[in-house]
Amino acid sequence: MNESQLPPIEEWWPALSIEARHLVLERLDQPLHERVLLEIERATGRRVPDGARLSRTEVGFVDVQQQPVD
Repeated sequence: MNESQLPPIEEWWPALSIEARHLVLERLDQPLHERVLLEIERATGRRVPDGARLSRTEVGFVDVQQQPVD
């Protein structure tokens, strides 16, 4: 796994619920909320350790995903 202990974000970000995405955005610099971890595990079939957080690269990915598209 990558430095954040998460499966590749491209695998799970599209599968997150709107509520889980909001939880990620509210806590970009903190460990991911338990609900988010459960949704990542459900989407990928892989265990995610408690306390996992986004890497800088993943925060950049989320930021780009939030940008409006022309």
